[in-house]
Amino acid sequence: MIVNQNTALIDKMVLNNLLVTDISDIDYLAKMGILEVNPNPDVRSYYTDGGSFRQLKIKQDDKIDLLSAGTVKTGKIWHTYCNLHTSVHRLNGNLACYTVQDYQQQVNDIQTALRGKYGVVLDTMWATIKQIEINRTIRLNDDFKWYHRVLQLIMFNLPYPFAKQMDFKKKAAGEIQCDTYYATTKKTAKSKKYQELKIYNKSKQLQFIVSDGWMRVELKIVGASKVKKELGTNDLSELTDGQINDYFDRMMQKLIVQPYRKWQEQQKKEIKKIMQEQRKINLKRWQIGTLTRILDEEIDRQCPVALDIDQILAVVPELKDVQTKYVKTIQQNMDDQAGKCAAVLCNYDSERMEEIIEKLTSKSDTL
Repeated sequence: MIVNQNTALIDKMVLNNLLVTDISDIDYLAKMGILEVNPNPDVRSYYTDGGSFRQLKIKQDDKIDLLSAGTVKTGKIWHTYCNLHTSVHRLNGNLACYTVQDYQQQVNDIQTALRGKYGVVLDTMWATIKQIEINRTIRLNDDFKWYHRVLQLIMFNLPYPFAKQMDFKKKAAGEIQCDTYYATTKKTAKSKKYQELKIYNKSKQLQFIVSDGWMRVELKIVGASKVKKELGTNDLSELTDGQINDYFDRMMQKLIVQPYRKWQEQQKKEIKKIMQEQRKINLKRWQIGTLTRILDEEIDRQCPVALDIDQILAVVPELKDVQTKYVKTIQQNMDDQAGKCAAVLCNYDSERMEEIIEKLTSKSDTL
């Protein structure tokens, strides 16, 4: 069990294709209310060496979030199923997550606990990973609320088929704070194979009162075939920490780094165009006009056109009709104006973006 900012770890997992091979006392489990016998001859039973049942369900028992087994009818065909939902043992702390080896041991522990407490023998030989949550938790240099514009831009730049779904907002001290940013490749509510991205304020979830917050970036893969495609295997016994981290690194490049670098190039062209337009409109007030236009565009798009004033000032030397000897004077003047009427551009958000990229792409020496 480790808390490592430089390593992708596992939080939750769902395994399917498990088998309940034996139950020592079905009547006892039925009295406990976790097992339903099958009084209906038209409904197929789940057969074990210890007898048959209609449904077995164990909820929230130590390391077991949910163990569900039984039969279900699809069309005219009856199927048996057995799924295990499990997650990090919270006694180890909400910031902690598991390595692959930790999870393999947890499944072994669950098998032992099921046999000892319930008399249930669980066979995991053919188990496949149906769902997995992979994340990295990083410590930010500032409070999470200062990264709102940066995270807004990350979500705005997400490539297809990821689409921003929502951000959960809270009102605090007269201001609105966004604590969760969420996107998915899910096409419909019934989709069974998809990926999700979630970025959220881990400090707020933990109710920490700290000067520098914790942020978690979480990737969820749903569907056994999707897990196999993305990780190279859906067999927990074959999975490695290297595969988990390769996937996370690849997705950070695809979802955050590459879109941002592309946005930077496009942004320079757009700011230059705005400057040229404002110079044509009013040569005396084009600098304040540029700042005003950039802020207006951000409101309309609900996404930054520039993260901070430095990104705007960097474009000034590219204006062909501005003599080189005036560049520094113009840059200083625009910087002063931003401090007076465009404070949102003076919060070093481009540095915060680079901070997030650096922390999410740094690698552990142990992998």
